[in-house]
Amino acid sequence: MKDQAPPELHDRVSYARLQSGALDLSATDWQHPTRRPRQGNTVGLYLSGSSTDQLRAIFDRLAVGADPQLLDELRDLPFGLYGHLADRYGVHWFFRGESTDG
Repeated sequence: MKDQAPPELHDRVSYARLQSGALDLSATDWQHPTRRPRQGNTVGLYLSGSSTDQLRAIFDRLAVGADPQLLDELRDLPFGLYGHLADRYGVHWFFRGESTDG
């Protein structure tokens, strides 16, 4: 991927992943080519798993003090369970899981 990125992004992490059972955490450094980085938006964290209860517990803890303008409640959508929030530090978390309908 280094050859596909401008030189000023070569020292960034394009993708990292940790797995523990059904829980999967992945992250990336700020890669947006035109938006200005600021505290909290310099990393994206993605949490996925098959246990709705496990994702709900993590979502609810991170939602304490989260920006209400940037809160997409954890809910079922046509492609599965989804939620997003910017925690009290401004870090963006994206949640994805299996649908609770089936």
